[in-house]
Amino acid sequence: MITVLRNAGAALGPAVLGTVAITRYHDRLGALGTSPIRDSVIAGVSVAQHLHDTAMLTHIQSAYISGMSLLLAISAGICALSMGLVSITSKHPAQDPAQRPEQEPQAQTLRP
Repeated sequence: MITVLRNAGAALGPAVLGTVAITRYHDRLGALGTSPIRDSVIAGVSVAQHLHDTAMLTHIQSAYISGMSLLLAISAGICALSMGLVSITSKHPAQDPAQRPEQEPQAQTLRP
């Protein structure tokens, strides 16, 4: 079951987060959201450099950074939620070795 969940998360996580990032990028492009700029960040940067338009380049970079920032914020939220769930459901809290009760040594049975 753990393997199935891990594999599903490995496939769905990047797909969902990538969709969030690219949607934010497209949203932030505004009037620049036409092909080829909309197709990829690299294409957008190439167009801006070819036209020597620093304002366009800055706008495209800002849109990309906005998408990545949202992606990282969602990832941080998922990590914080996971950490909270693990701490709540943890059955054995970590103990300092000095605070553990001493156990009596068990007698060993010798067999002939």
